[in-house]
Amino acid sequence: MTDTTVSAPASGSRLGAGAAMPRAGSRGSGSGAAPLVNNHYKLLQVVLFWAGAVLLPLGLVVIVLGWYGAANTPYEYDQISYLVSGGLLGLGLTFTGGFLYFGAWLARIADDGRESSKRPRRPPTPPRCRSSPVTAPPCTAATAR
Repeated sequence: MTDTTVSAPASGSRLGAGAAMPRAGSRGSGSGAAPLVNNHYKLLQVVLFWAGAVLLPLGLVVIVLGWYGAANTPYEYDQISYLVSGGLLGLGLTFTGGFLYFGAWLARIADDGRESSKRPRRPPTPPRCRSSPVTAPPCTAATAR
């Protein structure tokens, strides 16, 4: 027979209720702050993304509703109002959502570039021997690895 011992209870059990749970954004920082606090670039990217995620499909729905309203009325003056309210407003919402998506993408690229510039770069590798005797220095045991 084997003896099994449980070192720590599961995080959702009542036995582990007294243990400290990890907080949001505490991946090594230890501050306990939310991940978007004091990170304005990432917050901008998230806001642009969600605004585009709401406006772009909403614009498509408004276009379809405008088409449906214009298709089901026999009078031309009613069709024009559906064209303006459904078509043009929906087109504006769709383009605005698309531009916001594009802005979120640009904000993400800028944040990635900013993060990569903070990382230290590797030192350059030494040049290797080339086969052309005119442009290459003579090969030695140190450079011919």
